[in-house]
Amino acid sequence: MKDLKIFGTVALSLCLCASSALATVTAGFSPTSSTNVLAGTPVSADISLSPSSLSSYDFAFILIGTADPVAGLSFTYDSEWTDEFANVDPPVIDSGEHGGYTHDVLIMSDNNNIAVTVSNINLGNVQIDTTGMLPGVYNIGISNATDDASELVSIGEGQGIQEPIEGSMSFTIVIPEPATALIMLIGGMSLLRRGRK
Repeated sequence: MKDLKIFGTVALSLCLCASSALATVTAGFSPTSSTNVLAGTPVSADISLSPSSLSSYDFAFILIGTADPVAGLSFTYDSEWTDEFANVDPPVIDSGEHGGYTHDVLIMSDNNNIAVTVSNINLGNVQIDTTGMLPGVYNIGISNATDDASELVSIGEGQGIQEPIEGSMSFTIVIPEPATALIMLIGGMSLLRRGRK
C-alpha cells in the first residue's frame, strides 16, 4: 500500500511537470489560411506571439524555418517587438542553427533580465521568395518540436522558465490558368521583340 502511495505521488509529480512543460507560446501567422500565388510572386506573413502560461519573459531565441525548397526567406521586425527589447539582434538568414531546414531566419532578443509582460506581441513580418518554385503546397513555421530551440525564456538565456513556440502557415504555388498563361506568353514575346530592336 505504501508503495502504491509513493507511486501515486511520483506519477502526480510527473503529470504536473509534464503539464507545465507542455505549455507553449502560440506563433500566430497572418494570413492564417493558405494563400494561392504564382511562382515568382512574393508571399509575406505577419507573426505575433501569445504566451500560454509565461507571465513575463526577457529572452527570445526563435527560428522561422521551412524544410520545403522555397527560393528564400527574409524578415523585418515589428516596432512593437523592438520597443520592448533592449537588445535585438539583426535577423540571421540561413543561420545553419538547424540542419532540418532548407531555409531559416534566426531571431535573438534580450532584455537584460527586465521582464516583458505583454500577453500578445507582434514579432514582425517574414517574406518568402517564390522565384522558380514548382506548383505545390509549402509550409513555413516556428516549431520547438522540430528545431528544439524556439522559445521565450524568463530570466535570461538558459535560465528560468522556458516556454516553447509553435505555429505555422502554408501557401500554394499554382499553375496559371491557360488564358493567363497565354497573355503572359504574348507579353514575354513582345518584350523579346523590343529587345532585338
